[in-house]
Amino acid sequence: MNRRVASVEALVAEFAGATDRLHRLVTGLDAGVWSSRPATGGWSVAECVEHLNVTARAYAPLLRSRLDSAPATETSGSRPFRRDVTGWLLCRALEPPARMRARTPPPFEPEGVGSMADTVAAFEGLQRMLVGLLRDAAARGVPLDRLKVASPFNGRVKYSVWSAFRVLAAHQRRHLWQAERVRQALSR
Repeated sequence: MNRRVASVEALVAEFAGATDRLHRLVTGLDAGVWSSRPATGGWSVAECVEHLNVTARAYAPLLRSRLDSAPATETSGSRPFRRDVTGWLLCRALEPPARMRARTPPPFEPEGVGSMADTVAAFEGLQRMLVGLLRDAAARGVPLDRLKVASPFNGRVKYSVWSAFRVLAAHQRRHLWQAERVRQALSR
């Protein structure tokens, strides 16, 4: 397996790991704990997961549009995909444990969270969609680390499509970590 394929499969494994982590998080979780906010403030487990769903839904059309219009130019590249500087910085800031807090823009606030089953099913479907976009683009030879996309959080911030996928994975780890801490606090 060449290093480019290996980098894609490693990222696919990160998305699969987030799904597995979510399943462990909700196994045996009481509906009250699912929807309760911690006494210290912050989001509930449900809100953490829904925020990830809202974020994936915002990224999906941007990524799909950029990838659909991308020429397939690299059919035999062997170097792994790399994040650009902006993507590296964002990933570093997002990785748990949280070193700093950032205000979530209103369009990304979790609102109207559904049942645990519906929210988890939506997460799983969005994960399949993201992995499908990633694998399809890589299979077509799209230069993922050379195409730029604007952040749905701030249109002035641009980074590579590869960085966007890596940012999504880091963002998932951060909020699943947050949700695990909420579950621990409320289950005592």
